[in-house]
Amino acid sequence: MHIVFLICALSTGIYAIVVWWKVPETLPSDIKEQSGIQGRSPASPIRLREHKLLLWITLSAMPVTLLYAQVESTFPLHLQTRFENFQTIYATLMTFNGLTVILLQIWIARKTKDFPVRWIMAVSYALFAAVSLGYGFAPWFAMLLAVELIFTIGEMLNGPHMQKLVSVIAPPEHRGLYFSIFGMNWQLARAIGPLLGGLILSRLNGECLFALLAFLIAAGGCSMFVLGKKMAESSDAPECEAARAPSADAPA
Repeated sequence: MHIVFLICALSTGIYAIVVWWKVPETLPSDIKEQSGIQGRSPASPIRLREHKLLLWITLSAMPVTLLYAQVESTFPLHLQTRFENFQTIYATLMTFNGLTVILLQIWIARKTKDFPVRWIMAVSYALFAAVSLGYGFAPWFAMLLAVELIFTIGEMLNGPHMQKLVSVIAPPEHRGLYFSIFGMNWQLARAIGPLLGGLILSRLNGECLFALLAFLIAAGGCSMFVLGKKMAESSDAPECEAARAPSADAPA
């Protein structure tokens, strides 16, 4: 078992080196120059009520991260109630997911780079909702593989475009703070998701858990679509151009 963790540590170290070596600085040059000026006045504090768009995007993203939290916690327990070899099935699904991302991420980024963000979000959330239902009700391993393929396509659409959206709506001086606040949806989902999922799984069953999650994801997708439409219609908001996906040359 220690070999597995050693490989993980080496892989993470190599990844850190590659990021330091190959990923360019994205901080605008004017902000970088200002950061070197001594004696400048400190940045004004941020008031969250003035950044409602960020808060709504973060809240709308939570159903998807709740799905991730269930995959990491209650999904194996649900598989155990439906399949005898649930451990092999779960490991196979995770491996299949990773290999598919490696093979298709760049291609999907290139093909979707000119699509409006609201439609990308609508499609990805619809895929995630279908995945949640598939996790809950799929009776065969072959169907679970198909569901996992849909999940992988959904996350390849959702992740890069969501990060791009946050980077575009963020004021340059608050870009780091914006990503920090948006990233809280992952931490909140991982904090409450396993507990709530475990309660529903024990009181009801996995089918009810993933059906409820599919409903929340659909609601989050509707919210993201409405937000994207409002941004596109806003003549003075830079996020009207946030419908563009990240360049294929950008790191996935």
